[in-house]
Amino acid sequence: MRILVLFFFSCNLVFGSLYDAQKLYDKKLYQKAIDMAKSSVSDYPNPKLHILWAKSAEKLGKTSEAMSAYERAVILSPLNTSFQKSLLSIYIKTKRYKLASNLSSDFKIDKYTNSKSNINTYLSLSSGYDTNYNIHHESDNLDDFYNSTDVVTKRASKFYQTMINIGYTKEFESNLYIYTGFNGYYKSIFDDKNYNVYLNSIELGIGYFTQQYNFYIPITYSRLNYLRKDYLSILSIKPQFDYKLTDNLIWSINTSFQKRKIIVDNDRDDNAIGFGTVLYYTNKNNHLFLDLNYNGFKSIGALYQDFTNKKTFTMIVGARHSFTPKLNLSVSYRVSLSTYDDNIGTITKPDNEIREDKYSQINIKFSKIFTKNITLYIENEYSINNSNFIPSDYDKNILSMGINISY
Repeated sequence: MRILVLFFFSCNLVFGSLYDAQKLYDKKLYQKAIDMAKSSVSDYPNPKLHILWAKSAEKLGKTSEAMSAYERAVILSPLNTSFQKSLLSIYIKTKRYKLASNLSSDFKIDKYTNSKSNINTYLSLSSGYDTNYNIHHESDNLDDFYNSTDVVTKRASKFYQTMINIGYTKEFESNLYIYTGFNGYYKSIFDDKNYNVYLNSIELGIGYFTQQYNFYIPITYSRLNYLRKDYLSILSIKPQFDYKLTDNLIWSINTSFQKRKIIVDNDRDDNAIGFGTVLYYTNKNNHLFLDLNYNGFKSIGALYQDFTNKKTFTMIVGARHSFTPKLNLSVSYRVSLSTYDDNIGTITKPDNEIREDKYSQINIKFSKIFTKNITLYIENEYSINNSNFIPSDYDKNILSMGINISY
Protein backbone atom coordinates (compact mmCIF):
# COMPACT_ATOMS: atom_id res chain seq x y z
CA MET A 1 0.00 0.00 0.00
CA ARG A 2 2.93 2.29 0.66
CA ILE A 3 4.01 2.00 -2.97
CA LEU A 4 0.53 3.02 -4.10
CA VAL A 5 0.66 6.24 -2.11
CA LEU A 6 4.06 7.13 -3.52
CA PHE A 7 2.89 6.30 -7.02
CA PHE A 8 0.04 8.80 -6.90
CA PHE A 9 2.22 11.55 -5.52
CA SER A 10 5.25 11.00 -7.73
CA CYS A 11 6.64 14.00 -9.57
CA ASN A 12 5.45 14.15 -13.13
CA LEU A 13 5.70 16.72 -15.89
CA VAL A 14 2.62 16.81 -18.06
CA PHE A 15 2.71 18.41 -21.45
CA GLY A 16 -0.28 20.51 -22.37
CA SER A 17 0.61 23.15 -24.96
CA LEU A 18 -1.53 26.24 -24.34
CA TYR A 19 -2.50 24.90 -20.92
CA ASP A 20 1.15 24.60 -19.87
CA ALA A 21 1.94 28.08 -21.17
CA GLN A 22 -1.06 29.47 -19.28
CA LYS A 23 0.07 27.90 -16.01
CA LEU A 24 3.56 29.36 -16.44
CA TYR A 25 2.05 32.79 -17.11
CA ASP A 26 -0.20 32.51 -14.06
CA LYS A 27 2.88 31.91 -11.92
CA LYS A 28 4.73 34.87 -13.48
CA LEU A 29 7.19 32.67 -15.34
CA TYR A 30 6.89 34.93 -18.38
CA GLN A 31 9.96 33.80 -20.31
CA LYS A 32 8.99 30.18 -19.71
CA ALA A 33 5.49 31.00 -20.97
CA ILE A 34 6.94 32.49 -24.16
CA ASP A 35 9.24 29.50 -24.68
CA MET A 36 6.32 27.14 -24.16
CA ALA A 37 4.16 29.15 -26.58
CA LYS A 38 6.92 29.00 -29.20
CA SER A 39 7.14 25.22 -28.85
CA SER A 40 3.35 24.72 -28.87
CA VAL A 41 3.09 24.56 -32.64
CA SER A 42 -0.10 22.52 -32.48
CA ASP A 43 -1.85 25.48 -30.81
CA TYR A 44 -0.70 28.11 -33.31
CA PRO A 45 -4.22 28.33 -34.84
CA ASN A 46 -5.56 29.31 -31.40
CA PRO A 47 -5.51 33.12 -30.93
CA LYS A 48 -5.39 32.65 -27.14
CA LEU A 49 -1.87 31.27 -27.47
CA HIS A 50 -0.70 34.47 -29.20
CA ILE A 51 -2.47 36.69 -26.65
CA LEU A 52 -0.68 34.81 -23.89
CA TRP A 53 2.57 35.19 -25.82
CA ALA A 54 1.95 38.93 -26.24
CA LYS A 55 1.10 39.52 -22.58
CA SER A 56 4.21 37.63 -21.47
CA ALA A 57 6.38 39.67 -23.84
CA GLU A 58 4.86 42.91 -22.52
CA LYS A 59 5.68 41.87 -18.95
CA LEU A 60 9.30 41.41 -20.02
CA GLY A 61 9.44 44.72 -21.87
CA LYS A 62 9.67 43.05 -25.29
CA THR A 63 7.34 45.49 -27.05
CA SER A 64 8.04 44.45 -30.66
CA GLU A 65 7.53 40.78 -29.87
CA ALA A 66 4.30 41.61 -28.03
CA MET A 67 2.99 43.69 -30.94
CA SER A 68 3.67 40.88 -33.43
CA ALA A 69 1.85 38.40 -31.22
CA TYR A 70 -1.17 40.72 -30.84
CA GLU A 71 -1.26 41.17 -34.63
CA ARG A 72 -1.32 37.39 -35.13
CA ALA A 73 -4.19 37.10 -32.65
CA VAL A 74 -6.21 39.75 -34.51
CA ILE A 75 -5.57 37.99 -37.83
CA LEU A 76 -6.79 34.69 -36.37
CA SER A 77 -9.82 36.30 -34.68
CA PRO A 78 -10.62 39.53 -36.58
CA LEU A 79 -14.00 40.08 -34.85
CA ASN A 80 -12.65 39.98 -31.32
CA THR A 81 -12.67 43.59 -30.10
CA SER A 82 -10.74 42.70 -26.95
CA PHE A 83 -7.80 41.57 -29.08
CA GLN A 84 -8.11 44.70 -31.20
CA LYS A 85 -8.02 46.92 -28.12
CA SER A 86 -4.88 45.21 -26.89
CA LEU A 87 -3.22 45.79 -30.24
CA LEU A 88 -4.43 49.40 -30.33
CA SER A 89 -2.95 50.00 -26.88
CA ILE A 90 0.48 48.85 -27.94
CA TYR A 91 0.29 50.83 -31.22
CA ILE A 92 -0.32 53.98 -29.19
CA LYS A 93 2.36 53.07 -26.68
CA THR A 94 4.94 52.72 -29.47
CA LYS A 95 3.72 55.90 -31.25
CA ARG A 96 2.48 54.05 -34.30
CA TYR A 97 -0.38 56.50 -34.66
CA LYS A 98 -1.25 55.74 -38.28
CA LEU A 99 -1.67 52.04 -37.51
CA ALA A 100 -3.68 52.96 -34.43
CA SER A 101 -5.93 55.22 -36.48
CA ASN A 102 -6.57 52.54 -39.07
CA LEU A 103 -7.37 49.98 -36.42
CA SER A 104 -9.58 52.24 -34.29
CA SER A 105 -11.79 53.08 -37.24
CA ASP A 106 -13.13 49.53 -37.13
CA PHE A 107 -14.64 49.77 -33.64
CA LYS A 108 -15.65 52.24 -30.94
CA ILE A 109 -12.83 53.11 -28.58
CA ASP A 110 -13.71 52.98 -24.89
CA LYS A 111 -11.53 53.76 -21.91
CA TYR A 112 -9.36 50.67 -21.58
CA THR A 113 -6.87 49.44 -19.01
CA ASN A 114 -5.07 46.11 -19.02
CA SER A 115 -6.55 43.57 -16.63
CA LYS A 116 -4.38 42.57 -13.68
CA SER A 117 -6.35 39.40 -12.93
CA ASN A 118 -6.61 36.15 -14.82
CA ILE A 119 -8.72 33.00 -14.49
CA ASN A 120 -8.10 29.80 -16.44
CA THR A 121 -9.71 26.36 -16.42
CA TYR A 122 -8.69 22.97 -17.78
CA LEU A 123 -10.65 19.72 -18.06
CA SER A 124 -9.45 16.29 -19.16
CA LEU A 125 -11.68 13.24 -19.72
CA SER A 126 -10.27 9.82 -20.60
CA SER A 127 -10.92 6.09 -20.58
CA GLY A 128 -8.55 3.15 -20.79
CA TYR A 129 -7.28 -0.16 -19.51
CA ASP A 130 -5.07 -0.71 -16.43
CA THR A 131 -3.29 -4.08 -16.18
CA ASN A 132 -2.64 -3.77 -12.43
CA TYR A 133 -5.07 -1.32 -10.86
CA ASN A 134 -4.52 -2.66 -7.33
CA ILE A 135 -0.69 -2.48 -7.68
CA HIS A 136 0.12 -6.02 -6.56
CA HIS A 137 2.71 -8.67 -7.27
CA GLU A 138 1.49 -11.23 -9.82
CA SER A 139 3.19 -14.51 -9.02
CA ASP A 140 2.78 -17.30 -6.50
CA ASN A 141 5.67 -15.80 -4.57
CA LEU A 142 3.09 -13.90 -2.55
CA ASP A 143 1.65 -17.16 -1.26
CA ASP A 144 5.11 -18.23 -0.13
CA PHE A 145 5.84 -14.84 1.42
CA TYR A 146 2.64 -14.69 3.44
CA ASN A 147 2.51 -18.48 3.96
CA SER A 148 -1.07 -18.50 2.64
CA THR A 149 -3.02 -19.61 -0.44
CA ASP A 150 -5.61 -16.84 -0.15
CA VAL A 151 -3.54 -13.83 -1.24
CA VAL A 152 -4.86 -11.30 -3.77
CA THR A 153 -2.55 -10.76 -6.74
CA LYS A 154 -2.62 -8.19 -9.56
CA ARG A 155 -5.95 -7.38 -11.20
CA ALA A 156 -6.78 -5.68 -14.51
CA SER A 157 -9.76 -3.56 -15.50
CA LYS A 158 -11.08 -0.82 -17.73
CA PHE A 159 -11.37 2.61 -16.14
CA TYR A 160 -12.36 6.19 -16.80
CA GLN A 161 -10.86 9.27 -15.21
CA THR A 162 -11.42 13.01 -14.96
CA MET A 163 -8.97 15.81 -14.17
CA ILE A 164 -9.81 19.48 -13.64
CA ASN A 165 -7.77 22.56 -12.85
CA ILE A 166 -9.04 26.04 -11.99
CA GLY A 167 -6.48 28.77 -11.40
CA TYR A 168 -6.62 32.47 -10.53
CA THR A 169 -3.75 34.96 -10.58
CA LYS A 170 -3.67 38.51 -9.26
CA GLU A 171 -0.82 40.79 -10.31
CA PHE A 172 0.47 43.93 -8.61
CA GLU A 173 2.50 46.81 -10.00
CA SER A 174 5.31 46.05 -7.57
CA ASN A 175 6.02 42.79 -9.48
CA LEU A 176 4.45 40.79 -6.68
CA TYR A 177 1.68 38.33 -7.49
CA ILE A 178 -0.57 35.81 -5.79
CA TYR A 179 -1.91 32.57 -7.21
CA THR A 180 -4.65 30.27 -6.01
CA GLY A 181 -5.82 27.09 -7.68
CA PHE A 182 -7.83 23.90 -7.33
CA ASN A 183 -6.89 20.53 -8.82
CA GLY A 184 -9.21 17.53 -8.86
CA TYR A 185 -8.59 13.96 -10.02
CA TYR A 186 -11.06 11.07 -10.10
CA LYS A 187 -10.43 7.53 -11.38
CA SER A 188 -13.21 4.95 -11.50
CA ILE A 189 -12.37 1.23 -11.86
CA PHE A 190 -15.07 -0.63 -13.78
CA ASP A 191 -14.54 -4.02 -12.11
CA ASP A 192 -13.97 -2.98 -8.51
CA LYS A 193 -15.30 0.31 -7.13
CA ASN A 194 -13.32 -0.22 -3.92
CA TYR A 195 -10.25 0.91 -5.84
CA ASN A 196 -11.75 4.17 -7.09
CA VAL A 197 -9.48 7.13 -6.42
CA TYR A 198 -10.39 10.73 -5.66
CA LEU A 199 -7.56 13.19 -5.14
CA ASN A 200 -8.01 16.93 -4.73
CA SER A 201 -5.69 19.77 -3.77
CA ILE A 202 -5.79 23.50 -3.25
CA GLU A 203 -2.81 25.81 -3.69
CA LEU A 204 -2.09 29.32 -2.50
CA GLY A 205 1.14 31.02 -3.43
CA ILE A 206 2.93 34.35 -3.54
CA GLY A 207 5.74 35.29 -5.88
CA TYR A 208 8.00 38.01 -7.22
CA PHE A 209 9.31 38.29 -10.77
CA THR A 210 11.68 40.31 -12.95
CA GLN A 211 12.75 39.92 -16.57
CA GLN A 212 15.60 37.65 -15.45
CA TYR A 213 14.17 35.54 -12.64
CA ASN A 214 11.08 34.42 -10.73
CA PHE A 215 10.68 33.45 -7.07
CA TYR A 216 7.50 31.63 -5.99
CA ILE A 217 6.38 30.11 -2.67
CA PRO A 218 3.27 27.88 -2.82
CA ILE A 219 1.47 26.18 0.06
CA THR A 220 -0.60 23.16 -0.97
CA TYR A 221 -3.07 20.97 0.88
CA SER A 222 -4.02 17.64 -0.72
CA ARG A 223 -6.39 14.85 0.28
CA LEU A 224 -6.73 11.33 -1.11
CA ASN A 225 -9.83 9.12 -0.86
CA TYR A 226 -9.05 5.47 -1.63
CA LEU A 227 -10.61 2.09 -0.76
CA ARG A 228 -13.79 4.01 0.08
CA LYS A 229 -11.96 5.84 2.88
CA ASP A 230 -10.28 9.15 3.56
CA TYR A 231 -6.81 7.70 3.14
CA LEU A 232 -4.15 10.40 3.16
CA SER A 233 -3.66 14.15 3.61
CA ILE A 234 -0.58 16.19 2.72
CA LEU A 235 0.39 19.73 3.70
CA SER A 236 3.38 20.98 1.72
CA ILE A 237 5.42 24.08 0.97
CA LYS A 238 7.75 24.17 -2.03
CA PRO A 239 9.69 27.39 -2.71
CA GLN A 240 11.19 27.61 -6.19
CA PHE A 241 13.58 29.95 -7.97
CA ASP A 242 13.72 30.16 -11.78
CA TYR A 243 16.52 31.88 -13.67
CA LYS A 244 16.78 32.62 -17.37
CA LEU A 245 20.19 31.53 -18.62
CA THR A 246 19.53 32.24 -22.32
CA ASP A 247 16.47 32.83 -24.49
CA ASN A 248 16.16 29.04 -24.87
CA LEU A 249 17.51 27.77 -21.57
CA ILE A 250 15.97 28.12 -18.10
CA TRP A 251 17.28 26.72 -14.82
CA SER A 252 15.03 26.10 -11.82
CA ILE A 253 15.81 25.02 -8.26
CA ASN A 254 13.40 24.14 -5.46
CA THR A 255 13.14 22.87 -1.91
CA SER A 256 10.17 21.18 -0.30
CA PHE A 257 8.71 20.20 3.04
CA GLN A 258 5.75 17.83 3.39
CA LYS A 259 3.77 16.70 6.40
CA ARG A 260 1.83 13.57 5.49
CA LYS A 261 -0.93 12.08 7.61
CA ILE A 262 -2.02 8.50 6.83
CA ILE A 263 -5.59 8.83 8.07
CA VAL A 264 -6.24 5.08 8.14
CA ASP A 265 -3.06 4.38 10.15
CA ASN A 266 -1.62 7.28 12.17
CA ASP A 267 1.46 5.26 13.04
CA ARG A 268 2.57 5.66 9.41
CA ASP A 269 2.54 9.48 9.48
CA ASP A 270 5.75 11.06 8.20
CA ASN A 271 7.56 14.23 7.20
CA ALA A 272 9.52 14.66 3.99
CA ILE A 273 12.24 17.17 3.19
CA GLY A 274 13.58 17.48 -0.33
CA PHE A 275 15.34 19.57 -2.92
CA GLY A 276 15.55 19.50 -6.69
CA THR A 277 16.64 21.18 -9.88
CA VAL A 278 15.20 21.31 -13.39
CA LEU A 279 16.77 22.41 -16.67
CA TYR A 280 14.47 23.42 -19.56
CA TYR A 281 15.39 23.90 -23.20
CA THR A 282 12.97 25.01 -25.91
CA ASN A 283 13.04 25.96 -29.58
CA LYS A 284 10.44 26.21 -32.30
CA ASN A 285 9.50 22.53 -32.56
CA ASN A 286 11.01 20.93 -29.47
CA HIS A 287 10.81 21.09 -25.70
CA LEU A 288 13.36 19.21 -23.56
CA PHE A 289 13.79 18.95 -19.80
CA LEU A 290 15.86 17.22 -17.14
CA ASP A 291 14.46 17.00 -13.60
CA LEU A 292 16.50 15.77 -10.60
CA ASN A 293 15.23 15.65 -7.03
CA TYR A 294 15.90 14.06 -3.65
CA ASN A 295 13.47 13.39 -0.78
CA GLY A 296 14.05 12.04 2.71
CA PHE A 297 11.04 10.61 4.60
CA LYS A 298 11.02 10.37 8.39
CA SER A 299 8.41 8.74 10.63
CA ILE A 300 6.47 10.94 13.07
CA GLY A 301 3.98 8.26 14.13
CA ALA A 302 3.53 7.26 17.75
CA LEU A 303 4.67 3.72 16.94
CA TYR A 304 7.24 3.26 14.20
CA GLN A 305 6.13 1.09 11.27
CA ASP A 306 8.42 -0.67 8.80
CA PHE A 307 9.18 1.04 5.49
CA THR A 308 8.32 4.56 6.69
CA ASN A 309 11.85 5.99 6.86
CA LYS A 310 13.46 6.11 3.44
CA LYS A 311 15.57 8.15 1.03
CA THR A 312 14.56 8.56 -2.63
CA PHE A 313 16.45 10.01 -5.60
CA THR A 314 14.45 10.64 -8.79
CA MET A 315 15.46 11.58 -12.31
CA ILE A 316 13.01 12.47 -15.10
CA VAL A 317 13.98 13.25 -18.69
CA GLY A 318 11.43 14.28 -21.29
CA ALA A 319 10.97 15.63 -24.78
CA ARG A 320 8.18 16.91 -26.93
CA HIS A 321 8.27 17.27 -30.71
CA SER A 322 5.75 18.88 -33.07
CA PHE A 323 5.54 17.00 -36.37
CA THR A 324 2.92 19.35 -37.78
CA PRO A 325 1.04 22.35 -36.36
CA LYS A 326 -1.63 19.92 -35.11
CA LEU A 327 0.28 16.75 -34.19
CA ASN A 328 2.62 16.34 -31.20
CA LEU A 329 4.59 13.50 -29.66
CA SER A 330 5.65 13.61 -25.99
CA VAL A 331 7.98 11.08 -24.36
CA SER A 332 9.26 10.97 -20.78
CA TYR A 333 11.29 8.50 -18.75
CA ARG A 334 11.47 8.41 -14.97
CA VAL A 335 13.59 6.39 -12.56
CA SER A 336 13.43 6.51 -8.75
CA LEU A 337 15.88 4.77 -6.42
CA SER A 338 14.71 4.25 -2.84
CA THR A 339 16.60 2.91 0.18
CA TYR A 340 14.73 2.10 3.39
CA ASP A 341 15.91 1.92 7.00
CA ASP A 342 14.33 -1.52 7.41
CA ASN A 343 15.22 -5.03 6.32
CA ILE A 344 12.87 -7.28 4.33
CA GLY A 345 12.56 -10.03 6.92
CA THR A 346 9.39 -11.06 8.75
CA ILE A 347 8.85 -12.84 12.05
CA THR A 348 8.37 -16.14 10.25
CA LYS A 349 11.10 -15.53 7.64
CA PRO A 350 13.98 -13.50 9.07
CA ASP A 351 16.13 -11.68 6.49
CA ASN A 352 18.56 -8.89 7.33
CA GLU A 353 18.82 -7.57 3.77
CA ILE A 354 17.87 -3.87 3.65
CA ARG A 355 14.93 -3.11 1.40
CA GLU A 356 15.76 -1.32 -1.88
CA ASP A 357 13.39 -0.34 -4.69
CA LYS A 358 13.99 0.82 -8.26
CA TYR A 359 10.92 2.34 -9.88
CA SER A 360 11.00 2.99 -13.66
CA GLN A 361 8.34 4.53 -15.85
CA ILE A 362 8.08 5.44 -19.52
CA ASN A 363 5.25 7.54 -20.94
CA ILE A 364 4.43 8.06 -24.63
CA LYS A 365 1.67 10.39 -25.73
CA PHE A 366 0.35 11.43 -29.17
CA SER A 367 -1.92 14.47 -29.23
CA LYS A 368 -3.84 16.16 -32.03
CA ILE A 369 -5.55 19.53 -31.89
CA PHE A 370 -9.03 19.67 -33.41
CA THR A 371 -10.26 23.11 -32.38
CA LYS A 372 -8.73 26.02 -30.49
CA ASN A 373 -10.04 24.59 -27.19
CA ILE A 374 -10.09 20.83 -27.81
CA THR A 375 -7.25 18.34 -28.10
CA LEU A 376 -7.56 14.56 -28.44
CA TYR A 377 -4.81 12.20 -27.34
CA ILE A 378 -3.75 8.59 -26.94
CA GLU A 379 -1.30 7.70 -24.19
CA ASN A 380 0.56 4.64 -22.95
CA GLU A 381 2.41 4.42 -19.66
CA TYR A 382 4.41 1.43 -18.50
CA SER A 383 5.91 1.25 -15.01
CA ILE A 384 7.82 -1.37 -13.07
CA ASN A 385 8.99 -1.45 -9.46
CA ASN A 386 11.88 -3.82 -8.88
CA SER A 387 12.09 -4.55 -5.16
CA ASN A 388 13.69 -7.16 -2.95
CA PHE A 389 10.52 -6.89 -0.81
CA ILE A 390 8.24 -9.26 -2.75
CA PRO A 391 4.83 -7.58 -2.08
CA SER A 392 6.17 -4.35 -3.59
CA ASP A 393 7.69 -5.95 -6.68
CA TYR A 394 5.24 -5.30 -9.54
CA ASP A 395 4.67 -3.92 -13.01
CA LYS A 396 1.71 -2.30 -14.72
CA ASN A 397 0.66 -0.79 -18.04
CA ILE A 398 -2.00 1.86 -18.63
CA LEU A 399 -3.35 2.57 -22.10
CA SER A 400 -5.82 5.43 -22.43
CA MET A 401 -7.52 7.79 -24.86
CA GLY A 402 -8.94 11.13 -23.91
CA ILE A 403 -9.90 14.71 -24.62
CA ASN A 404 -8.49 17.93 -23.14
CA ILE A 405 -10.63 21.05 -22.98
CA SER A 406 -9.22 24.44 -22.00
CA TYR A 407 -10.93 27.80 -21.76
